[in-house]
Amino acid sequence: ERLRMPSRHLGLHQVDDNSSQAESVIESCADQVSAALDLRALWASLNEFRLEPRLDQGSAQVSALPPPPATRKVWVARDEAFAFNYANALGAWRARHVELGFFSPLHDEIFGFATADERDAVFLGGGYPELHATRLSARASLWGALRSAAERGTRIIGECGGYMALGRSLRVDGTEHPMAGLLPMSFEHVGRRCALGYREVTGSKGERYRGHEFRYSRSVGNGGAPPCWLQSLDSSGSDVGDRGARLGRVSGSFFHLIDFAP
Repeated sequence: ERLRMPSRHLGLHQVDDNSSQAESVIESCADQVSAALDLRALWASLNEFRLEPRLDQGSAQVSALPPPPATRKVWVARDEAFAFNYANALGAWRARHVELGFFSPLHDEIFGFATADERDAVFLGGGYPELHATRLSARASLWGALRSAAERGTRIIGECGGYMALGRSLRVDGTEHPMAGLLPMSFEHVGRRCALGYREVTGSKGERYRGHEFRYSRSVGNGGAPPCWLQSLDSSGSDVGDRGARLGRVSGSFFHLIDFAP
């Protein structure tokens, strides 16, 4: 009972949602692990099995992770609405000497990417935009800055929740919330699981990635969107259809990218 954490759709409440409770659970975990395990013996046994980091083994492949190696800087959305950023993807960009900057769509009034150009990229990862749709829809400065960046040639990438934020609107509990309007489709949070599973996807140029989908939302009409650009297979190799949309240098999909597929 001391290790119980509250849950919601898509998993547990995150640490930032209730930091005091999270700290208490972490302390309880530490106490029980320390009492039950011989940590010195465990550490000694683990040291017998040193593995080379995946990134070092495949360093020639990390250029395949978006954005491309020519990118100078990636501005990464990071707050309660966009909290799902995977360390291996960020590490792959750093390994290509790409500078990372972070911004909060919910809280920042001035965005560092306001002067971004074709050498830069903006990445909106997954998260819970449906829980913050009212606040996000009111962020006219955010959407204006993103649209201006797109006009200057900045590459803009949306992943799952970020993908929904790049559309025309996000419907939650019957209410339509205007979003960035950079992709010509709308989205709806339906309150039930729409997709769950590992994926291997192939892009328009034959590039292949591995990752997963886990969502309670769906697209509702593509509004004349361009053809989907990711062909997706599930973990058994079955075709689950095309995913995502791309318009100019703006792209997105429900797919969470984990790694390059060799």
